[in-house]
Amino acid sequence: MLARMPEPIRHPTHLSAPIQPPRQYKRLPEQRNMPRLTSSVRRSLIALHIYLIMLAVLLLSSVLLQSGAFGR
Repeated sequence: MLARMPEPIRHPTHLSAPIQPPRQYKRLPEQRNMPRLTSSVRRSLIALHIYLIMLAVLLLSSVLLQSGAFGR
């Protein structure tokens, strides 16, 4: 009843050679010199996003309150 899945065909290079990352990353100097985001920059970005979201929520709630959507 249950058909057995055929085994994947193993090429002989998969068994002998380990998986190596592509060599083009080692050749690009600008990828190695790109500054990674430090923790303080990431923290300030998160704070900025939270601030923007809270500002949008405040604007939306004030517009809804003025239009009388909450049944006042």
